[in-house]
Amino acid sequence: MINKTFNSDSTDGLALEVGRNGELPWLNIREFDLENTMFMLAPSDAPALALAILEAAGWPERESTSVTRTILSDLSRVVEFQERATAEAKEQAELEAEALELFNAQRKHQHYPLVEDWDMQPSCKDTWLAVARKAREIGAGK
Repeated sequence: MINKTFNSDSTDGLALEVGRNGELPWLNIREFDLENTMFMLAPSDAPALALAILEAAGWPERESTSVTRTILSDLSRVVEFQERATAEAKEQAELEAEALELFNAQRKHQHYPLVEDWDMQPSCKDTWLAVARKAREIGAGK
């Protein structure tokens, strides 16, 4: 288990604890002798949080060494990659949902039972994804 504590620089008794227990990173805002406010952090969000903290602390402006610039650049690339991957996954999920909706419309028209996911009809998935893409193209052209 990894655990680091950062105490507030004021006299408010607050501390930020950052840790990892197995695969799950977590943040905890602790107030001296009071309840904790803890939340689990998605591992994929950790680089973005680290970059946000560095940017809020003014690192790009204050630190101008080549090592620091390289670290910030690398961290920025990781965050951009994760954001792009998340957007692509969301887009794919939306396309699959549209394809399934079109597939079920056809099944309903033919009085076949509807399906909830592609597990029941995996051989049709690629065809209906192509249909959904074409439907999007037609819709965008109007």
